[in-house]
Amino acid sequence: MDFERRHVLGNLLCDEYGDLFKSPVFCEIVDRMNGADGFLLCRMCEFADPNDRVLTGCRSTP
Repeated sequence: MDFERRHVLGNLLCDEYGDLFKSPVFCEIVDRMNGADGFLLCRMCEFADPNDRVLTGCRSTP
């Protein structure tokens, strides 16, 4: 859970669900999941499972 609100993707009361995946914050998260440096809450999770999958759909991914 992101209790500190470090990775706020949007507000479903104001934004469309699909727009959340186009936001700069979401793209930053995807970039970090693909290996970019920086804090990522998912790396701290006790249930995190490292893998070689590459997420697509943002700036630095093909």
